[in-house]
Amino acid sequence: MSTTDPVKPPKRMGIRPFDRDMIKEHLDTREMSYDTDDDGDFQFGLKVSEDEDGITLAIFLGAEGTNGDICVVRAIGMAAIPREMWMPVMSACNQWNLERRYPKAYLAVGGDPSSPEAQGEVHLESQFPLGAGVTQPLVDDLISETLSSALAFWQWMPGWVAQAQEVTAAAEADSTIQLPPDISMN
Repeated sequence: MSTTDPVKPPKRMGIRPFDRDMIKEHLDTREMSYDTDDDGDFQFGLKVSEDEDGITLAIFLGAEGTNGDICVVRAIGMAAIPREMWMPVMSACNQWNLERRYPKAYLAVGGDPSSPEAQGEVHLESQFPLGAGVTQPLVDDLISETLSSALAFWQWMPGWVAQAQEVTAAAEADSTIQLPPDISMN
């Protein structure tokens, strides 16, 4: 090799640029049924439990960002959250985010949040910037761990919300405790 030859970077076994094909490979390997949207991102439903009343999650897997190199995993609870539940649900999301690395949890309100009919839904989301390249096993782990954690959130959340409601109700009943106006359950 002469000193004028460019230095070639070492081959990194199995590392390749992230793209939607890696998500497709993840889903196809697991024989999962899915739909694709106009952008080529993937969507499917996932039941939290086998109960008839169990929550179904709408799952969205995609490649976002200017270069499509951000792997995004979203799990949206398909249960409308009425206004009177927003504070305990946001408290639950905050507690989840405090205790766990991912997915992040938040209450999303569509339309006009000041409308009395406004309802929210809980979103769980992870975004992984993979522009430097990634292996298929790592993409598989990121997606699987995020979805597993999203299911765990929905198994954990009802107990937390019930506890938050009890604390708020007790605080409202105690005239010596002054809650900010947005904490009221009424």
